[in-house]
Amino acid sequence: MARYLARIIRAVVVSVLGVGGGVGLLTFIALIVLKSDQFTAIDVSIRTALVIGLSFGCFMALVLLLTDLTMRLTIAQGRYEEIWELEQTRIVELDGSLKEIRQLCRESLLVMPNLKSVAEESHQTGMTASTGNSWRSPGEQVAITFEQLAENKWKVRCVSRCTQKDIAYDYAKNYENVESWLKRLKNLADQHQKTLKLTQG
Repeated sequence: MARYLARIIRAVVVSVLGVGGGVGLLTFIALIVLKSDQFTAIDVSIRTALVIGLSFGCFMALVLLLTDLTMRLTIAQGRYEEIWELEQTRIVELDGSLKEIRQLCRESLLVMPNLKSVAEESHQTGMTASTGNSWRSPGEQVAITFEQLAENKWKVRCVSRCTQKDIAYDYAKNYENVESWLKRLKNLADQHQKTLKLTQG
């Protein structure tokens, strides 16, 4: 939650510096040209920059925040443990051979919204998938890794993160990715009579 609020504050600051700074500079230039009073121009341009920048930044942050929260709460459907984070992780334990587990995980990736590609690593310790960009996100990278706990017992970790690191809002796209994967994996595990245990998220 703290990191979510920090991202919102960062978005407001960027708006204040970007929009407010631009408006303040234009105001300063206009006053210098029209009135030739440097001290008045500086004072008025700083005030204009702060007022316009803060107003625009707070308005945009509010609109984006409400849109983002609406998407998150709608997709979460009552599960709010990790909903505030951009990067989403789900960890499960599965019984079976590595080949069987990899097949189940690969099939589960195929239901992910806006999926572009799935690539399996040659050394068989993981696989990756990527999604295309949309209005919600510039695209996500999904990584699945396998860790052997015992004979025919595996810990599977699925991590979804945005391809760009400076994203403030993803409108729950990463959350939707891992939840879609997990829901499909549970269904496949039941069909193949595999024991699945959710250990996190």
